[in-house]
Amino acid sequence: MTIGSLADLGKLPGMPSLPSLQRFIAARPDFPVIERGRYGKAYQFDLDAAAKFVREHWRDGRLLDPDAEILRQLPLPMEAGNAR
Repeated sequence: MTIGSLADLGKLPGMPSLPSLQRFIAARPDFPVIERGRYGKAYQFDLDAAAKFVREHWRDGRLLDPDAEILRQLPLPMEAGNAR
């Protein structure tokens, strides 16, 4: 088991951007976290387990849990016909 931070997780191959990872972690209470970051203390992850979880549950830049509260707070994408 390799323990690392959010930045370490983001550096692994195939991981989304750090802001996307943060939203993903917030939306998935079942995300494998060793210790949640708060008040200046960094998150700690088992990097192998966290990377595996992301690869299994992340597709095409979208969270796979459509009922996640965080998704309701994100702006809707513009349709191609409405773009200016």
